[in-house]
Amino acid sequence: MKPNKIITISSIEQFHRWWSFFKEGLEFFRKELRWEKTEIDYYKMLLNVVTADPSDGLVIILIGGTGQPYGYLVAVNNTNPFSKKSCNVYSLYTNNKCPSTFLELSTEAEQWARSYDYQEVQACSHRVNSGAIRWFQKKMKYTSKFMVFTKKL
Repeated sequence: MKPNKIITISSIEQFHRWWSFFKEGLEFFRKELRWEKTEIDYYKMLLNVVTADPSDGLVIILIGGTGQPYGYLVAVNNTNPFSKKSCNVYSLYTNNKCPSTFLELSTEAEQWARSYDYQEVQACSHRVNSGAIRWFQKKMKYTSKFMVFTKKL
């Protein structure tokens, strides 16, 4: 059996080739996480990351030995002025066909971040409940830093 491999989406052609898989992730985020992103907004965001300088964003897909995709991760530079250089895991999706998907994608993203001198990796959840907090802390090894509350105007 061939090992998994990670591919970096670095061209518009690659992005279009994998767009249906990215849409699968978006549908999951919208249904399960109550994400309010439209398909066109998600398309624009991912395309922006794919065409950005490689130090400002990363789009990777975990591929199984037979070529089937298992999941993807999108990370973007979100460094605030006068702050530590940090990136945000914008989206992380798995179709649950490989138990190591999150670990493999996260490890690759952390290596990318280190290679561009990022000092911190952040992630946000659209679910604020104890299950989401435990998942980030136990499985992903993140620590909570703050909570953000918003009010629509």
